Amino acid sequence: MPLYKTIPVNTATTVYIWKIEESIQELEKSIELTTRCRSRMDDMKSEIHQKGFLSVRQLLKVAGYKPSDLFYNTSGKPHLINGHNISITHSFTFSAIIISSGEEIGIDIEKEREKIQTIAPRFMRYELNYLKNGDLVKPMSVVWCVKE
Repeated sequence: MPLYKTIPVNTATTVYIWKIEESIQELEKSIELTTRCRSRMDDMKSEIHQKGFLSVRQLLKVAGYKPSDLFYNTSGKPHLINGHNISITHSFTFSAIIISSGEEIGIDIEKEREKIQTIAPRFMRYELNYLKNGDLVKPMSVVWCVKE
């Protein structure tokens, strides 16, 4: 079980990070997916997305929740049935959740990739004016994560 790291931010907020190294079958062990979860996962075409999805459910378990404790509003924002705030992210070999019984929170993991330079104009406008010439992958990735 590769729980990579647990980071207590404060008394109300904790970050849980998973390093995805298992197969889909291994990730499915010891968690009971709801019918809706199973349907969502079956609709995912890529194995990497399925692993991200399952590793998030494993993180929920580590945090003391079941997959059925998580639901999404009509905008797609995740919520926990006990009213605690949650934010979810996964990218390639890592997934993470942040849970807070207090303030609104957010988390994003993004792998630095050249592709970001192609899609940057879709989510960056004025920010591009402040980026210096040279390797823009890292600063564009930072802007992406902040906006997420």
